[in-house]
Amino acid sequence: MKKGLKFSEEQLKHLYHKQKLSLSEIGKIYDCNGTNIFYWLKKFNIKRRPLDYRSVNIPREVLEDLYWKKNISSTEIGKKFGINGRTIRKKLKKLGIPRKTLSQAGTKKFKAPFSGDLAEKAYFLGLRAGDFYAKRIKKCIRIQTTTTHQAQIDLLKDSFKEYGELRKYLSKNKKRADEWFIYVDLHRSFEFLLNKPTKIPEEIVSNDVYFYNFLAAYMDCEGSWKVLKSHNIHTRFIFKIRTGDLEILEDIKKKLEFKNLHPRFYICNKKGECNGLF
Repeated sequence: MKKGLKFSEEQLKHLYHKQKLSLSEIGKIYDCNGTNIFYWLKKFNIKRRPLDYRSVNIPREVLEDLYWKKNISSTEIGKKFGINGRTIRKKLKKLGIPRKTLSQAGTKKFKAPFSGDLAEKAYFLGLRAGDFYAKRIKKCIRIQTTTTHQAQIDLLKDSFKEYGELRKYLSKNKKRADEWFIYVDLHRSFEFLLNKPTKIPEEIVSNDVYFYNFLAAYMDCEGSWKVLKSHNIHTRFIFKIRTGDLEILEDIKKKLEFKNLHPRFYICNKKGECNGLF
């Protein structure tokens, strides 16, 4: 055995071929990582075992988290498990996890594909119907707005934190030095956000969970709550939405009335003045 080396060629052969330990498992025995063991396999000219990607025991949720949410490359993931990147790519295909495009692989900003959850989709559409604008940027979908409120920045960040990273810059509006331009670049599977809803889709109105998710997001953008004293002994809570989206307001009104709630809607022409109850 060479001076300073923790194992001999025979010991390494025994652990690798006889006991069939992985490179990372052998590394743990000798307090080093799998890449060091791989180096000595090549140094000793020890033949690698044939890799069977089907036997690589990495749970789907773990692999998807590393690859999409943590934006770790297949090569780097392979190093963590003592295998090569090609095996990881085969595993991605086997588990039905979509591969990144070249542009996605080359950027540090991760863009996870949409989960397909319809309740979540209803919430995102509520945001889109409210303050947020969406457009196509090359091969991704950007959702953006300008704001002076930290709450709006937090709303965009928290809503899409599982799918993309928030970016913010001071806007070029010279009249508003405290205004921020904020955006998140999303996977192309978020194309459903490109068209701003002018009314609530039927599949959302007809489902209570989806409807309230949409309403919660729309309220986050356009609504407010007021707490008022009434006759000195009572307290009133007022849920208020002020917007120009007439059809959306009508859809909300109809749905709430169906739930035996009776909202009052006014046409407001000027701030503080109300004309016409409908």
